[in-house]
Amino acid sequence: MIDGQDQVKRGLLWLGSATLAARVLDFGATVVVVSVLGKAEMGLATLAISACAILESVSGLGIGSALVQAKELSDREESSLFWFTTAIGVGLGMILLGLAPVLAYTYEKSALLSLVAVSSLKLVLMGVSVVPLQLLSKQLRFREIGTVQTLSSLGEGLVKIALALGGGGAWALVVGNVARGVVLLAALWVFSGFRPRPHFAFDETKRFARFGVQAAGSGLLFHLYRNADYFFVSKLLGVEALGLYKVAFDVAMQPTDTIIAVVGRVGFPVYAKLSHDLAALRATFASNTRSLFLMVAPLAVLIFFCTGTLFQVVGDGRWLGAVPAVQVLVWAGLLRAATTMFPQVYMAVGKPAYATIDSLLTLVVLSAAFWIGLSYFPELGMMSVCYAWLLIYPLFLFGHLAVARRLIALEAAPYLRALAAGLGPALPMALALWLWGRVSGSIVSGLPELASFIVIGLGVFWGYLRWVLGVRFREILPKRSRPEPAPRAE
Repeated sequence: MIDGQDQVKRGLLWLGSATLAARVLDFGATVVVVSVLGKAEMGLATLAISACAILESVSGLGIGSALVQAKELSDREESSLFWFTTAIGVGLGMILLGLAPVLAYTYEKSALLSLVAVSSLKLVLMGVSVVPLQLLSKQLRFREIGTVQTLSSLGEGLVKIALALGGGGAWALVVGNVARGVVLLAALWVFSGFRPRPHFAFDETKRFARFGVQAAGSGLLFHLYRNADYFFVSKLLGVEALGLYKVAFDVAMQPTDTIIAVVGRVGFPVYAKLSHDLAALRATFASNTRSLFLMVAPLAVLIFFCTGTLFQVVGDGRWLGAVPAVQVLVWAGLLRAATTMFPQVYMAVGKPAYATIDSLLTLVVLSAAFWIGLSYFPELGMMSVCYAWLLIYPLFLFGHLAVARRLIALEAAPYLRALAAGLGPALPMALALWLWGRVSGSIVSGLPELASFIVIGLGVFWGYLRWVLGVRFREILPKRSRPEPAPRAE
């Protein structure tokens, strides 16, 4: 019998530690790059990387999700799936290569041609990586996943820093993104133990493809709406405005997105194994929600209060115009964190179409909101896009609760209690940081002021966990039970 909450805790321990290390590396690289690059260079790199990310979302046509969800998997099927996803990666790379001149013409930036062309290499690398990475997830080998993740972040960070300091401009981000794929593939070869056979049979991929295409559709739509704001801002406001908005979005959303990715990578394979036991699935999902918000809500508070000081220190103040956007987007990120957990449950219980519908509705509604804001409220500039993120997501959350009640009998009351428990530390942290902000300017400034905000915020958070929730570190450690091996077909 699988203890879902224990498996999630085990995964969060390993992946959480690895992600913390990866985020520290990414943050260090980002600070260097933002300090050196200009707004236009940031905007150009964002367009190229976003175009790549949209196509990357369908790497393997969702075969990875189908592989994790499958109850049985043979060695021959693994090899067939590997060659299938590799071919898809090559195809996607050729598609992006063909789109390069279209994007350069549309945005009237000739530099985009070569930036997008080089980005296409990432798609080939990700296609080769799909099967070994998802096999690690299926086997709940979170330690190896964490190692691979940390190494890929390190490789990307080192390349970005070297090129940025060397005057590479937008190339620092684009080549760094490709380098992440190179290191990821190399690390998977070492740590996954997967070696494909020279065997391919299309019939062995069909049952995975049927499920995977629906999951891939959801992923494609998700990344379309996730990157739609970049294309709208660039076209209607220009690449410099996009550079400013990109920095604001990364500061506000990326830390939360990283935690969501960890919780999702841990949660989905566990949900899939619990899909036959809805009571256990609901309990694990509620526990996951509480754990997620205990991490992201305090982080949102820190970002809200620290951003102004951070941008005074980094980039000689050139990014201070992004502060209002960060302070709106950080709360939109919390709402988005809640909604992005539900599609994992839909796919785990064999209903990927629900996730596709969710992504389609989100794409349509958000894109319309972005366009309306930028077209009819031009005086707000990029802030109209930030308000769209904030105002739309409460509607999506209520919609997900209605669907989950029908699909897995998830009641709103226990879910909202789990959500509230996760939000608990945010209120005392916000009060403490607001009070400190009233007096800190006359005492410290620059890096010491930034450090003081972080120390006070984390101190209040630790105190809340210790004395209000009564949580001790040993209580979040996993039990000694080992994950069950994935069944294999004869």
